Amino acid sequence: MKSLPIVNLVGVLCLVVLSITQWRRDRVLNIEINRLESVRQSQAVEMSEMSKLIEGVNQDLEDLRVKVGEGQKELLAAQGRLAAGEREVLLAVAARDVLKSSGKEWTEAVALRDKRFHEVTAQNRRLAEELNLSIAKFNALGTNYNVLVQELNELRRVFTNRAAIAPE
Repeated sequence: MKSLPIVNLVGVLCLVVLSITQWRRDRVLNIEINRLESVRQSQAVEMSEMSKLIEGVNQDLEDLRVKVGEGQKELLAAQGRLAAGEREVLLAVAARDVLKSSGKEWTEAVALRDKRFHEVTAQNRRLAEELNLSIAKFNALGTNYNVLVQELNELRRVFTNRAAIAPE
């Protein structure tokens, strides 16, 4: 009967610890939820602003298309676009070359990694075989030791029996 209050006290303490743990976890989760909601709201505002910007850019593009219809302005615009296109092609070619060399280096690195992996695997197999041989030798040694101990015990028993019979 005296242990019931102690059990109740332990139960209450467990509930307090559980409540504190849950409160901390829920607090962290609530902070994360609030942060994510704030991020979502800011991204929604940014998306709205980007939509407005895109609409403005599209309107500007239409205005530009009308102006390009004029003679001399059309020629200058075409030359500018041509130069920009050539620059983009040169950049794309340079990027392609970099990617090709990176791809070759990556392929070589993967091949080297595979080679090392196979070497390590072979070494691991060899070591496992050596370990198995060592274990087999150890087990044989243990078996021989057990046989010798049995033989020694048998000889001691025989000697003890002879010693007990001899004084009589």
